[in-house]
Amino acid sequence: MATSHACPLLAIDRRLAAVHRYWHEAESHYFDPDLFRSSIQTAIQTLRTVTFLIQSHKRLFQNFDIWYGAWQEKLRQDPLMRWMVDARNMIEKQGDLETFSVIKAEILASYYDEGPSWQVPAELFESKGMLLQTSLTTAEASHVGKHGVLRIQRRWVENSLPEHELLDALAIAYGRIDGLVKDAHAVLGLDPFHFSHATMHCQEPLPTNSGCLSCMLASSQVRTLHLHIESGSPMKFGSVKVEATQEELQVAADKYGIDKVAFEALSKGSLENKLVQLFEIAKKMIVIDGHHVPMVIFLKDGDVIYTTELAFSNKASKYVLMRQLGTDAAKISADGVIMISEVWSYKREKGALWSDPLNDPNRKEHLTASLITKYEDPVRLSAEIHRQDEEVHLGKTEITRNEVLPSFAPFYIAWGREIPTKWIEATHAFKE
Repeated sequence: MATSHACPLLAIDRRLAAVHRYWHEAESHYFDPDLFRSSIQTAIQTLRTVTFLIQSHKRLFQNFDIWYGAWQEKLRQDPLMRWMVDARNMIEKQGDLETFSVIKAEILASYYDEGPSWQVPAELFESKGMLLQTSLTTAEASHVGKHGVLRIQRRWVENSLPEHELLDALAIAYGRIDGLVKDAHAVLGLDPFHFSHATMHCQEPLPTNSGCLSCMLASSQVRTLHLHIESGSPMKFGSVKVEATQEELQVAADKYGIDKVAFEALSKGSLENKLVQLFEIAKKMIVIDGHHVPMVIFLKDGDVIYTTELAFSNKASKYVLMRQLGTDAAKISADGVIMISEVWSYKREKGALWSDPLNDPNRKEHLTASLITKYEDPVRLSAEIHRQDEEVHLGKTEITRNEVLPSFAPFYIAWGREIPTKWIEATHAFKE
């Protein structure tokens, strides 16, 4: 219940916050045409009522007609805002907006951006079988069918506003009305936004230079769906930032027998020294735990800036996750990464690009730590894993330089570094 101390424009603040909530609902339903249409139309209608509410509060203003008239003229000169008015009228008087969706689809079946891609209207989207009827060889088609990912990027537009994606258009319009509401508060000598914008979707998003909220700068991830071609199911993968208190680090040190010197060494010396120290710690952990969670440590100017644990269930999800990690490296300006993980090694028969190590009874398991940087050749440490009952023993640590490491190609792509020819020749999904 409002009190005597409540902002006199609280109803307006609440209505604008509702638009923010409906925008996120539309975003969350991006791949559900009916729910997306319903949410986006509700948001457009609600945004229009903000100006109605301002007019209903004209008694609070001196010279309201002059002040508001200037804003009205400014908004009338904006083609997008004129469209918003027309769209609201169409929704209320004629029915649904004439929305349509365009889909860009591409196949990912390696760590390189070499798969076929195409753009089609959503209603023409083809079945999995049709998608695989390309120039692929029989062996390639088999590999794609089992390990391939179908990446679908959708874009919703309205017939009378083809140059704008609808979420983007609404975000811009929100920014325009946000400016009007802020000015209304300023004219009355009030602090803006007494009503929190925090929702279940985001926490206190910040305004941007464009006026829209930072959370409304929709990323391509929201509009992208990854489907495992073999099962047709959405891909499950992700990464979680690793953070630990001093107390937690001490508990880990006691559990794995890691002395203080080893931790301190991580902040000193060369990148290769950090690689060696991290691998020694990883070896102690796998012997105690019996496994090692895949981890990526992001580096910048020789320092550790971010550590994340990885989760992927199969080769297909790893194709997608490694691409995301490459993008993350570029975003945080990392110039190197160290990845610690368990890997299989096996002897691939000549010409058998798509052989699966799990089908090789002579395959070997290794713990590895790989250092990849923006400028230098990769370095990898590895030790063979020997399992007997529930115990784990490790073989001798070996070091290799400039090894073929195709899974790190997404980092090279993100850094603008040329992928070594021998990586591409060693394994790829599509050949000319």
